[in-house]
Amino acid sequence: MADRPRARSTGVLTEQVGDELVVYDSVSRSAHCLSADAASVWSLCDGERSPAGIAGELGMAGESVDTALRELGDAGLLESVFRQQQGISRRDAAKRLATIGAAAVSAPLIYSVVIPAAAAAMSGTSGPTDLCAGKNCDDHNACTIDGCNPLNGQCTHTPVVCDDNNLCTIDTCDVTKGCVFTRVANGTPCQDGTCQGGVCVKTP
Repeated sequence: MADRPRARSTGVLTEQVGDELVVYDSVSRSAHCLSADAASVWSLCDGERSPAGIAGELGMAGESVDTALRELGDAGLLESVFRQQQGISRRDAAKRLATIGAAAVSAPLIYSVVIPAAAAAMSGTSGPTDLCAGKNCDDHNACTIDGCNPLNGQCTHTPVVCDDNNLCTIDTCDVTKGCVFTRVANGTPCQDGTCQGGVCVKTP
C-alpha cells in the first residue's frame, strides 16, 4: 500500500446512491459500490495524506482505514495499485463480486461487479454500459471534452484546460478552434527576463 495513497481520477465515473457511492471503471468495465466509510476514505486519498492522517481527519480507527485502503487497492481505485494491477483478469475480479443490487443494500465496505457488455446485451438486461449506446453527446464546442456517464446515460461536458505552461503566451479557448496560445508583447516581464517572440529570455 502506498504511504500516501492517491485516488484514481482517470477512467472512473461516480454516482451517489443514497449513503453509498457507485464508481464505474471504464477500463476494467466494472462497477464498485463503496460504503459511506470507504467513500470518505477514498475522497481523502489525494496523494498528500498518510493513512494515519486520513484516520485522524475522519475520526476513524486506523485499522478501519487500512481495510478500506486495501479494498480500494484491490478494486483498482488507487493510482499506484492500479498501475501494478492493470493486468488483473476479469475471472479473478469476478471471484470477489456480488450483484450490484445487493451491494447497494448491504455493502460493508466495497462490493464490485464486472459488467461485460456482450453478456448484458444477450440477457436483455440494461446495465451501465448500455445506457450510452448509440448516444451522441457532441455539443459542437471545441472547448469541452464530450462524454457519457454509463451509470445514468447523461451526457458530460468537461471544460478543456488550455495551459501551455508558458508565461509568454495568453491561453484561451475558441469554441470552434479549441486552445489558442497568443504571444504577449515583446518585453513583457517573465521570471528573470522578458518575453521575446513568445519565449522567456533571461536578462543577462
